[in-house]
Amino acid sequence: MDWKKYLRRGNIWATSPSTSSSVIWRKILKAGDWIRHRTRYVIFNGESIHLWHDPWLQGRSLQYYYNGASLCWGPPNSTMLSTLIVDGKWQKPFRWPADLNHLWEEILVIEVGGEGPDILIWSGANSGNISYNSAWHQVQTKSEALSWTKELWNPIQPPRMSFLCWEAALNKLPTLHRLKKWSQIQSDLCPLCGLEAETTDHLFLHCSYSDFVWASVINIMGANWVRQQSVVAHISWLFWH
Repeated sequence: MDWKKYLRRGNIWATSPSTSSSVIWRKILKAGDWIRHRTRYVIFNGESIHLWHDPWLQGRSLQYYYNGASLCWGPPNSTMLSTLIVDGKWQKPFRWPADLNHLWEEILVIEVGGEGPDILIWSGANSGNISYNSAWHQVQTKSEALSWTKELWNPIQPPRMSFLCWEAALNKLPTLHRLKKWSQIQSDLCPLCGLEAETTDHLFLHCSYSDFVWASVINIMGANWVRQQSVVAHISWLFWH
């Protein structure tokens, strides 16, 4: 992916989808917003945190509170939080916008750790580092949790395959049926069989081409297979049989 093309402001937190943005790029930005609400910064020297775009202030960016203030310190993309930190303490700039005076008291409450690199902490894991497994548990509530999720995110499973099964179970794959709902395409007819709409369940279970693939795999493995009506039911069956 050409990141420079999409991140025109140089920061994913400050990027919004355009009318021509692809479905995948929109999903990436949506996930970024979801992650933002589950992360927090531990501020040290402020040299790696963008002053205007990064959500370091109460989970929001400074730009969120007052967009026009960025004119005070030149190009916003090059302004780092270290601009407000001197000798390990907050220092209010001489040209601090009057419209942001009420926020300065909030900033003073935030502890500055001193010298050293800033840290971004993910709240979904004790380690503070984001992973497929911890993200999954953040998405799922106890009532939504499925019996096979531990097996799905087992370390021996390839992460790419785990993530594919996860998206399929949640019906989040960009199938033609979903793309048509978003007015991205005119027809959602399955290109493999040309008989039905390409939904997640059709693509993996009910398409004649998929049926041929499954039959070939089962024949090679010499295993018994009971076709399920949905992807969720089929994944559950695969893990427990």
